[in-house]
Amino acid sequence: MSAHIGLFYGSTTGHTDAVAELIRDEFGRGMVKLHCMAEAKKQDFANYNYLIIGSPTWHIGKLQSDWEAFFPEFDEMDFSGKQVAYFGLGDQLEYPYNFLDAMGILALKITSRGGIRVGSWSAEGYDFQESKALIGSKFTRLANGVEAVDGEFVGLAIDEENQPELTEERIRIWVTQIRKMMGV
Repeated sequence: MSAHIGLFYGSTTGHTDAVAELIRDEFGRGMVKLHCMAEAKKQDFANYNYLIIGSPTWHIGKLQSDWEAFFPEFDEMDFSGKQVAYFGLGDQLEYPYNFLDAMGILALKITSRGGIRVGSWSAEGYDFQESKALIGSKFTRLANGVEAVDGEFVGLAIDEENQPELTEERIRIWVTQIRKMMGV
């Protein structure tokens, strides 16, 4: 049986690689094929109707280096009819003004090329100020001076620096959600 879903990820420190493997394992044997962006070619994307795109946000709101090098290739690609789920890694406390920006940058580009976004994720339970990965969001100042965010991220939000104990459960819930949406 060949894989139904292509999971494309960039990883510099190994965290995104580890999360990609957890997502693959949660889907079950043979469902997902991993593609590291350091070696991926644009024709690799054409082999799948279902894609998962994963990236950490690097430096201050930037794409991870493998995604950054590949990014111009998107201008020549057609994602029409492909269902695409996203996951991103970031540090909400050290970088609260660009938490998960890379995930938002990739989702915007792929959606503009015809990709159908699936698998949004609630922003509840995160502590940050801004993100290019947010959709339908608003901040509300609470009585204790803290701001709460309503809305969703374009995909699964992972913070291995500050909330590593939540990663496996978040992946389990998210994979169940996108399996239903993708019908796989």
